[in-house]
Amino acid sequence: PPERDLAALARRQVPPVPAVAGRGAVGLWSLYPRRELHRNMPMDLRVALGDIGLFSHFFTGFVLRDYQAAPARAIVEAVLDPDRSIDRTSALVFSRQAGKDETLAQLIAYLLLRHSRAGGSIVVCAPTLRPQAMISADRLWDRVSTSPITKRFSRRNGATIHGGRARATYVSLAPGSNARGQTASILLVGN
Repeated sequence: PPERDLAALARRQVPPVPAVAGRGAVGLWSLYPRRELHRNMPMDLRVALGDIGLFSHFFTGFVLRDYQAAPARAIVEAVLDPDRSIDRTSALVFSRQAGKDETLAQLIAYLLLRHSRAGGSIVVCAPTLRPQAMISADRLWDRVSTSPITKRFSRRNGATIHGGRARATYVSLAPGSNARGQTASILLVGN
C-alpha cells in the first residue's frame, strides 16, 4: 500500500498538530489516552518510525517544520545508508530562533532510537560544556523522557544519554577542556 512506501511518505507533508485552547500545538500523546492511541493513530508504528518527520509528529510533542524536517531527513539518509554515494558532510544553517537546536535534539533522539539495538555513539561538540552543551543535552533529555517510546532511555553523568546500546555524549571544545577519547560511530556534531 502507498502508506508503507517510506519514500512517498517522506515527501508527503505531515498534517499539523491540533491546537488545544490555551496550550498551542501539542503532541498526539496529550490528545489521546495511551490505551486508545493505537486505535486513533493513522498509520503503522513501523512507518511512523521510518521517517523523522513522522517520528517528530507522533512521538516528541514538538513537530518539526518542513524547513527543519528536510535537512534532518537528508542527514538521516546519509547516516542510515552509508553505502549510497551521497555527501556525508552536512551543515545546518538557520537564522536565530529558527529551531536548529530543536532539529538537532530530535535528530539525535531519532538516531538513538534507530540504533538502540545495534549500538553506536553520537558525539556533540559545543564551545563550552556549561551552559551550551548542557542546554542541548537537557533539550534532548526533555524530548526522550516525555515520549512513551523512548522513556527507557537513561542519562548518565549529565552529559551522556543512553538509548539501549546507543549513546549521545556532549563535550566541550573550549581551550583547556579534555574531550579526548570520544568516538562518533553514528554522528559527529559541531554545534
